[in-house]
Amino acid sequence: SARSFSVTTTLTVNGSFNPTAGTVITGGGASSTVTGTGTIYVSTNSVAIGTQYTNFLGGITTSTNTIEYSGTNQILTNQVYKNITISGSVTGAGSATVSGGAFTVSGTYNPTTGSNLIFSGTSTIGGAGTISFRSITVGSGAGLTPSVSFSVQENWTNGGGTFTAGAYTVYFSGADSTTQIFTGNTTFNNFTATTSAKSA
Repeated sequence: SARSFSVTTTLTVNGSFNPTAGTVITGGGASSTVTGTGTIYVSTNSVAIGTQYTNFLGGITTSTNTIEYSGTNQILTNQVYKNITISGSVTGAGSATVSGGAFTVSGTYNPTTGSNLIFSGTSTIGGAGTISFRSITVGSGAGLTPSVSFSVQENWTNGGGTFTAGAYTVYFSGADSTTQIFTGNTTFNNFTATTSAKSA
């Protein structure tokens, strides 16, 4: 059954941690850290490590762990993560930061309008699933390297980082007659607009 508890210093996960629905783990402030080499599974939106169900990992910093979203129609909540794996589906609105880690999708990542994924540090995008960002930001001094092609439905922002495109394609797939905003300088390998009458 669900349990709630508070982490005042460190929660270490070296294996697998798969909390049941309704579990809430709160942080004790800036010093609260999730660490280890293991994976924390989020299989439902009513599992939260944070201050509330919609605030995953609120008040806690992840340093080395992988957070895996394994449920269906989930929300990627506004936190700073090290590694994110999506083996289920993320379709709700939500923005987050990947801080020098891996963003891996074997399921579906297709959030709703207004969502933004920020990459800081040296990060990667990979996986064999469906990857369709709403907006994507490469932060100042960050390095972002994909090992797959992916889509962007809204805006692309390069705030002073480096995008290493490799052999892959970025598909700008916003709806017909919409405007997608590009900020900063980015070199793409293949840049493809998949809909007509688009402005940039």
